[in-house]
Formats: sequence, C-alpha cells, structure tokens
Amino acid sequence: MVKESMRSLHQKCQLTHADWSDQAWTHLQIRKVSLYITWLFLQTSIKPNTMTLIGISFAFCAAIAFIMNTLLLAVAFVLLFIVMDFSDGEVSRYRGQTSIEGAYLDKIYIFVGHPVIIAGVAIYQIGLEPSLLTIVLGFSCVISVFAFCMVVDYAKKITVWETLEKIIYSSSVENKLESQTLVNQINDSDQDYLSTDADILSEKTIFQSIYSRLYEALAIFDFPYLFFVLVLFVLLEVFLPAGTYGLVTPLKVFIYALGTLCPCAIILSLWKTLAHKKIEYKLDEMVSRLKK
Repeated sequence: MVKESMRSLHQKCQLTHADWSDQAWTHLQIRKVSLYITWLFLQTSIKPNTMTLIGISFAFCAAIAFIMNTLLLAVAFVLLFIVMDFSDGEVSRYRGQTSIEGAYLDKIYIFVGHPVIIAGVAIYQIGLEPSLLTIVLGFSCVISVFAFCMVVDYAKKITVWETLEKIIYSSSVENKLESQTLVNQINDSDQDYLSTDADILSEKTIFQSIYSRLYEALAIFDFPYLFFVLVLFVLLEVFLPAGTYGLVTPLKVFIYALGTLCPCAIILSLWKTLAHKKIEYKLDEMVSRLKK
C-alpha cells in the first residue's frame, strides 16, 4: 500500500520525467489527472507493462463502443486511453521498473491504439451513411493516422538506427565513416547544421511564415490532441439536438476533415524532412558522439 501524498508522488513520479519543463502545456494538464490513476495502480502489484496493455485494451473498447453507437462510453474509454499512456510511465519511474520491453510497448500503444480508435469512429459513420465517399475517407483516416506517426517520427529513428547499426558492426568504424556519403564531413556537421538553420531563418518571406504556421499546426494530428478534438466532436454529436446541422453531423465533419487533411499533413512533413535533410543531420550528430 502506498500512503504517500499526491505532492510526494508528483515529485517521485513526474518531476523525474526527462525534460519535464519542456513538455507541452496540454501534457502537463493531463498529468494532473494521470497522477490519481497512478496512485490507484500503485495500490496494486500490477506492473507498468501490464498497465500499457490495459491502455491498449481501452482503445479496442472505445472502438467497440463507437461501433455499438454508445458514444459517451466511447468518450470515457478514449479519455482513459489518453491518461493510461502517462500513468504507466509514472508507475515505472516510481518503482524503478523501466525496461526495453516497456519502450517497445509504448510504440505498440501508438501504432495499434490510434488507428483502432479511429477505425471505430469510421465504422460508426459508415453505418450511418454508407456512401462510397464515407468509406474511402474512413479508410483514409485509419491509414493516415498510422502513417502520420511513422512519417513524422518513427521512420526517421528507424533509418538513423539502421545506419548506425551498420557503422557499429563494421570492421572499422573510422573506415566506415569515411565511406559514408552522408557523414563524410562529420567533423563539420554541427557547423553545417547551424548554417543550414541560419539559411532557413534568413529566408523569412511571407511564404516561409505561412509554412511555419502550417507545420506547427500539424501537432493537431498527433497524440493527444487528435483525441481531444475527437472527444469534442463526439460530445457535440451527443448533446446537440438531432438535425441541428442537417446532414452534416459533427462526426461526419471529423471523418471527412481527417481523411482529407491528414494525408496532406503527411506530404508536408515528408517534404520538410527531405528538403531540410533532417535525417542526415540527426545521423551526423549521433555519429559525432560515437567518435568522441
């Protein structure tokens, strides 16, 4: 039994989180709620990895609730899905039970949980309006939510680490570095990175300003913002009188907007990554550390 105060749990479970002060305001607000869920699980012997699996099960429960048209229950499961993604890490930090398997499950949390919930919403909307356009955009939503996480973050990491693995397992690290076209000027990589950033900053045209704002807006397709938007649209669908919007219901707007805009966001992110050579610079930085 853990009998510590919430203040004490906050210090032991949350303030030890890496880059605590750099977290988004929304994340900090979620942690105000997640601490209570963390306290509940600390009263049990349930392990953090089991908590992560429970969180994933909430995604499936939410999808089933959407399909069965029990929208308020779906909202409850979506909110639990969000909070559990924070609480499992807090429990692991308190107990000192961090593991590679836990990091692996965190990735599964995203790649399974996100599309499963959106699939439930898409099936719900297709059931109400089984048109070809709804089916196509519903499919687009599910695929795009999965692809967005991969394109924006994980594909970059996989590429960098696969390249580093080849470097590490080569017979000679120095020879390998010399043969890599991406890192053949590794000693000047930091300076090149800064100069590239300076070049970008010097091109502050109206287009650049608009582009920067658009890129910042991509966060809405990421966790947890996408699901807060989903919850808002579900509540509008539940509590507004039927026929308020005619044939354009809130969840129809959500599916149509997500199915159209998310693929565009993926293309924008791909262009930014390739045009600014973000993977190359990240690889240069990590190889520089290996050489020290």
